[in-house]
Amino acid sequence: MRNRALISTLLFFLLFAMVEGWYFWQRSQQHTLFNRALYTLKADSVLFLGNSHMNFGLNTSYLKQGTNLAYPSEPLLFTLLKIKLLNPKTVVIALNPQHLQKHNEDAFKNGLLSTPNYLYLYEKLDRDAQQDVHQHTPSEQWLFFKAKQWLPFLGSRLSFKSMAVNQPLGGFEPHHAPEAPLLPQMFKHRLETVFTDYRYQKSVLQLKYLKKIIAHCHQKKVQLIFLSFPLHREFYKKIPSTVFKEFKTTLQPLKQIGHFEHWDYTTHYQNKPELFYDPDHLNTDGAKAFSQVINIRMKSIKKAP
Repeated sequence: MRNRALISTLLFFLLFAMVEGWYFWQRSQQHTLFNRALYTLKADSVLFLGNSHMNFGLNTSYLKQGTNLAYPSEPLLFTLLKIKLLNPKTVVIALNPQHLQKHNEDAFKNGLLSTPNYLYLYEKLDRDAQQDVHQHTPSEQWLFFKAKQWLPFLGSRLSFKSMAVNQPLGGFEPHHAPEAPLLPQMFKHRLETVFTDYRYQKSVLQLKYLKKIIAHCHQKKVQLIFLSFPLHREFYKKIPSTVFKEFKTTLQPLKQIGHFEHWDYTTHYQNKPELFYDPDHLNTDGAKAFSQVINIRMKSIKKAP
């Protein structure tokens, strides 16, 4: 009986090791693809980065230059990492008032680290950034993330389902179109989602890495542009004017760290609600129209001395 139990135990651990080995091999193959993607992307001198606004709102098929590597809910911590890894000449980053809110730290609560590309990117962060990720990730999500690192088979069972992306490190998501007309309650719900009590409550984490991005781009002589995406007119009306004033007040002193431009298109499509997917995201038609606008602007800065 003891021999049978011992043999069964050994067979179990052997099978377990084989399955985990298979998953580790798959991960190594995946990381090899990510490394190749990084090598290829280094040739692109213009990068469009940020979160869901850029991810859904800028289709580089309508631009003469640049690659969109934005990812939904991406914290500026990882945006900085992408800039460091790819060393572009020009960086355009989505930056609306809601991107500096405490709610943007929710990415770590919602399983961002469970996606393969962020598991890969996490390993390339410096120690300070890794500590910030750990500090802002709830213990349960951190456990899922570590399970994914150490035991990828078990981790795949514990983690949330990965979001599909068209490029290994992010990129434009097509077919982002409204399924139904926007209802009044959607604007109120979105307002509550991004602004606690409708106030401008800044994220210490986001501000820390916003400053680091500006300093890094200044040091490396990278042209830096912050791009505020259009908002649906009904959503814009519901946001207190103090939010926009405080946002600009936040940006102004940061110019002492390094030069950057702020392209503000917040009210650009106030009379075209049909271009929005939800209160503050463009739909596929909106992305096409807005990308053409940005294309013209990008060409103008290239002509500047």
